[in-house]
Amino acid sequence: MSNPYDPAPPAKSSGSMLFILGGLFGVAVLICGGCCVCAPILSMFVETDLKRAHQLWEEGKKQEAVEVYATVLESSTRPDALALKRAIEYHFENDDQERATHFIDLAVEKNVKVSLDPQALRDLYAEAKTVYLRKGEEAKEQARAAVVVERDNAATTEAPLSGDTPEDDSRQFRGLVASAIGAEGLSFMINDSADDPAQKVIQIRWDVDDNLTNSLIRRGAMMDLEQILKAASDSGISCAEVTAFGSFAVEDKLGNATKDLVIKATYSGDTIGKINWSKFLTDNVLEIADDTWEHPMFRE
Repeated sequence: MSNPYDPAPPAKSSGSMLFILGGLFGVAVLICGGCCVCAPILSMFVETDLKRAHQLWEEGKKQEAVEVYATVLESSTRPDALALKRAIEYHFENDDQERATHFIDLAVEKNVKVSLDPQALRDLYAEAKTVYLRKGEEAKEQARAAVVVERDNAATTEAPLSGDTPEDDSRQFRGLVASAIGAEGLSFMINDSADDPAQKVIQIRWDVDDNLTNSLIRRGAMMDLEQILKAASDSGISCAEVTAFGSFAVEDKLGNATKDLVIKATYSGDTIGKINWSKFLTDNVLEIADDTWEHPMFRE
């Protein structure tokens, strides 16, 4: 029978202490940001666990070491490069590519350089980095597109709605566009030009048709733009500027689709008036625009 007054045995692991301290200091970290007291204490226990994991690895207890590495890596703001290397290579060698890829993604996201073997792992790391950088660029492009759309919408709604547009020209223009590209997602906004109220600033929004490849989807959008410009020319509507916004259901890597802007093009009335429709090529429809923007999916 044990003596109730005997001292408790020492803790074998500081891993549990990390979670206990996480709970004890959780509120404090939220309040102060972990900059003065909490962060150094938590960091001390992370370092202790890291040393223990390194020791286990050197003793040949790789599975136990990787389990500790995983706990430390998930809780570190700056993961240890050696711990990442060992976790990635261990899971890869044991045919657990999902976990190996998880830690590769973690290394890329935290910008930790890891020297990996074999070449297959280096290829996975390079691919993950490319995907990560591409996502960053796409996010920037989407943010810029949102600003452009918001700016253009504001400029249009601030202009007074025109009551002077000849009804026949306006009706004919809308009808020609609808007949040429379809009425799905089609909307018009026709306002007076601030410089010359006799001329109109036109905005058109439409849904770009699906197709087999991104290249073919882009080609379809270009053909739609051509038809919009031809409708403006054939209808006789007096326009200072035409801006067209094409939307499409863009799928992410998980297969989820979100309707998003994929192409935008602006043309001056002068440019539209100079087009020789008997010889004009669809290939040049974006080249003659005063301003264009395309979704990254069209540049892949």
